[in-house]
Amino acid sequence: MKVLLLMTFLFGTALAYPQDDDGPVWGGSNNDDDDDDGGISSRVGNPQSSFGNCECVPYYLCKDNNIITDGSGVLDPRKKPVPSKEPGLSARLGPEGPSGCGPFHVCCTAPTTSTVKPYTHQCGFRNVNGINKRILSPNGKDLSEFGEWPWQGAVLKVEGKVNIFQCGAVLIDSFHLLTVAHCVYRFTLANAFPLKVRLGEWDTQNTDEFLKHEDYEVEKIYIHSKYNHERKNLWDDIAILKLKVEVSFGPHIDTICLPNYQENFEGVQCVVTGWGKNAYKNGTYSNVLREVHVPVISNDKCEQLLKETRLSKWFVLYENFTCAGGESNADSCKGDGGGPLACWRKDGTYALAGLVSWGIDCGSPNVPGVYVRVAKYLDWIAQITGRPVTDYWPRS
Repeated sequence: MKVLLLMTFLFGTALAYPQDDDGPVWGGSNNDDDDDDGGISSRVGNPQSSFGNCECVPYYLCKDNNIITDGSGVLDPRKKPVPSKEPGLSARLGPEGPSGCGPFHVCCTAPTTSTVKPYTHQCGFRNVNGINKRILSPNGKDLSEFGEWPWQGAVLKVEGKVNIFQCGAVLIDSFHLLTVAHCVYRFTLANAFPLKVRLGEWDTQNTDEFLKHEDYEVEKIYIHSKYNHERKNLWDDIAILKLKVEVSFGPHIDTICLPNYQENFEGVQCVVTGWGKNAYKNGTYSNVLREVHVPVISNDKCEQLLKETRLSKWFVLYENFTCAGGESNADSCKGDGGGPLACWRKDGTYALAGLVSWGIDCGSPNVPGVYVRVAKYLDWIAQITGRPVTDYWPRS
């Protein structure tokens, strides 16, 4: 994985801009005839201690109200004590697994007394160890666990029965996702192919994940009014996708929190995720969702570093951008556009600091990637979605 873009010189201005081409074909049906596996609400249980013949077990160990005795993996509960520091990208549970009875457990007993409650939605919680880790385990560097980043979405162009990957997106509420305008602008024009968003995806070439991905048709695309497609400077490179139907939240599909107006992530190691290419030249798209830590840097430092590239000493960084990265081979890249730059906070939640927008090549040392600074667009987001900004902040 490494900012959805193609570099070119524009007569001495040397500005970079993304190429609006298509990505790989993704699997998955374009109809609603897939077999139903019971749904999230029928399997997520009430967190309570064991009593009598009722044992508190992860919900995937309970079938027909009988405990499965052959073992099916380890589930990381999302509502556990907030750690004093951000869990690492390679964090793993110990041999004893989670302690107590977490929110994804059920009281597994006789059919007449089993207590089951729907999944409880809350923004910004990462499944640190993924979901059902023992069954689904990535075997490559910087690959995420299944369900680890539940707000990650993928924008797909629908051509008949074929889904063609366009860029990333991030879920912010049950009807809306954020992405970058340069990815979806052309789909607002006449005779454009329809778009849909895939949520809960992990491995794009397989359909045997523990919980199924879900596809949602895009009803409307809102491009920021100040975005200028012709100018190609990528100022105000932000768009909102409104879905036709409401999203069903679950362990592998949920929202990220938005930042506060004055929240500053400079100096914080944040995480960027996506299925983009692993190199600017001759790179390949990733089948499995990738993740990489990148440090957020100040705009002053970012502008100074970018002046050393072909952007030249005259380059001025737009204040509504934020920058992260600058370390060798640790960056977003082509195909990651619109994906989240997620930053951990001391309350245990992740905030959306930025959206992958552009850069100069991918993963070059001392060349940071550039992201849309989401905090600058909170009022616009609230205006388009019709929700108060406070709806997008963690519950107190």
